[in-house]
Amino acid sequence: MRKSLLASAALFLFPLAAHAADKVAEAPPTGFTWQGPYIGAHAGFGWGTEHDDQSRFFPTGPGPGDRYNLDGFIGGVHAGYNWQLGSLVYGLEADLDASNIKGGTNFDYGGYSGRLSFRNDIQGSARLRVGYALDRTLIYGTGGVAFAHGELTERPDGGGGIYRDDRTHVGWTIGSGVEYAFTDNWIGRLEGRYTSFGNRGYNMSDPGFSNYIYKVKFDQAVVNVGLSYKF
Repeated sequence: MRKSLLASAALFLFPLAAHAADKVAEAPPTGFTWQGPYIGAHAGFGWGTEHDDQSRFFPTGPGPGDRYNLDGFIGGVHAGYNWQLGSLVYGLEADLDASNIKGGTNFDYGGYSGRLSFRNDIQGSARLRVGYALDRTLIYGTGGVAFAHGELTERPDGGGGIYRDDRTHVGWTIGSGVEYAFTDNWIGRLEGRYTSFGNRGYNMSDPGFSNYIYKVKFDQAVVNVGLSYKF
């Protein structure tokens, strides 16, 4: 049965393939094509903000620990596949990054003071890309799902222990960029993206307690440069 189906499919597809090959042979050269798989590496710098609700556990109200700036270097690898229809280029891309985006602030709630800090060490995304090709130049937009691993640390003044917890955040990302094909295989890029990572609960309690769960989210803007190899 399987052999019969394969034979029927071959008989049906062969004339179509031959006809398509004739058309391709008749068509004039079209220049560079973006279609195909690629892999690459990139690096850049990010700026962002951490948001949490630390102050809700203290009667003095909102404090600096509820919001502070983050920044740091980021770099990693990416891979994807492009399809091309005329000047329209669309595809899928995923990336995985090592990150040193971090920050912190001092807090004081009238008797309880210290420093609260946050660090992101790994993040990544899976995205759609849609762009317009001008021969070897591609201008594109991109967006999709993002994830990040974060670590929150609270260091009270006067000793008494250090409270630390880590969580994985999920969010969304959107951005745009431009690529240029130096050769038929090597492609350079400049890209900027904004990413928002959703709330996660971090346990800042003494061991064995779960009274102090800080809800933490963060966002960032990253600009990076990269180099890809298209197969």
